[in-house]
Amino acid sequence: MVVWFAPNLVKTPEMVRFYGQEDFEALYSMSAFFGGTAIDQTGTLKWPFPVKLSTDQSLAVQPRAVSACMDERAQQIWAESSDPVAVLCAGDCDSVPVVAALIKHAPSPERVIVRYTASGYKRYPLLFESLIPDAGAVLEYRQGLPLIGESSVRYCDGRAGDDFQAAYQASILGRITSLISKKAVESLIDHVAQAGGGNEWRVAAARRGIDRWARATPFPITDSWSFLVALFRLCLNQYDAWTGVMMEKNSANAYHNRLPFFDSPAFTSASAGIAKRERVPNTNDEAEDLRAYALSFFGDRDWFDSERPISLYYAYQTGKLHSHWLDNGGKSHPYTEFPLSE
Repeated sequence: MVVWFAPNLVKTPEMVRFYGQEDFEALYSMSAFFGGTAIDQTGTLKWPFPVKLSTDQSLAVQPRAVSACMDERAQQIWAESSDPVAVLCAGDCDSVPVVAALIKHAPSPERVIVRYTASGYKRYPLLFESLIPDAGAVLEYRQGLPLIGESSVRYCDGRAGDDFQAAYQASILGRITSLISKKAVESLIDHVAQAGGGNEWRVAAARRGIDRWARATPFPITDSWSFLVALFRLCLNQYDAWTGVMMEKNSANAYHNRLPFFDSPAFTSASAGIAKRERVPNTNDEAEDLRAYALSFFGDRDWFDSERPISLYYAYQTGKLHSHWLDNGGKSHPYTEFPLSE
């Protein structure tokens, strides 16, 4: 089950009144460990304030090509409404294909508004100087302004959410591998409990909550690796939905007008396709599927050959796709093969 925070419910100063509560401290420390927002999908740990259920992407799917998913999602967006749609474009291999898909399937290209800043232009000047104008879309420069702009306009932020790319930087995989090799499960639980801060009574509460969660997971946690697999599978969630709109003047309106592109259920099958390769791609074929989609529309071979994302696109299951998990050697396995008896 995929759950998102509604951004207007996340008010850090007000969290002080929940300090010391086991569920809060456990989820808070897990969130600090992830660098994201933890939502316990076992239902054992719950935040003391409401969360908004967005989409359920847990159904089994057959792997499909990324291009088919790009087209399907763009068609869905225009079928919902022919009103203009804005794209927050950074000029990279996530947002450029979204621009291509929306223009490709738009009732008319001027319905697509491409919002960008100086950093996006610097990264891919040709896109903004000629490719987008030649395709008929509208450009909107947002340097020094709220990026989302008029929050009553539907928009896609162009990020490839965790549900699709299932990607984490190589440094994170290295950190996890290091933790597994150096820490026993008990000391690793302590490590996560301390991620939210060093206050002793808060750490103790976090530890009690994490222990209770570990006993409730659907498979036994007996070593460091099984603990981390459970943590990523059952508690890490897509949080891009609110991080990008917290600075907007009307964050609630901006949130409700966000059109999740890669975070839609259509991309569950694309993730399954990536996972099916059963290998960690090297730097020469990172995000090749997305780059190829943009190439087919804009025809810019130079960009295709040079653009690389920061993070490695490897299939690390985080609880939303029910497809694969990585072992210590980086090989992926179906969750049905998880060693329950170990």
